[in-house]
Amino acid sequence: MTFTVLCYSADLTNTVKYSTISIFADNTRLYKVINTLQDCYLLQEDLNFVSHWAYIWPIELNLTKVISFPLVTVKSISTHYKVKLSER
Repeated sequence: MTFTVLCYSADLTNTVKYSTISIFADNTRLYKVINTLQDCYLLQEDLNFVSHWAYIWPIELNLTKVISFPLVTVKSISTHYKVKLSER
């Protein structure tokens, strides 16, 4: 079973292209600095990749544990874009 989990994790890190991903045990964190609207689209694309990856591997995502929150700095731009992670 451990080998299977390691295969899944290694494959997931190759799936995400534009965001930073960190994995510890069965927890995964995906994040991206948003400076432009294009960054929002790239984050959404990575979330779509994760959703598709879970569908291919038949892994159920626990969407009740999904949290998104903005970290705002003084230089932040104002973007009103909602990203989402869907379960297939």
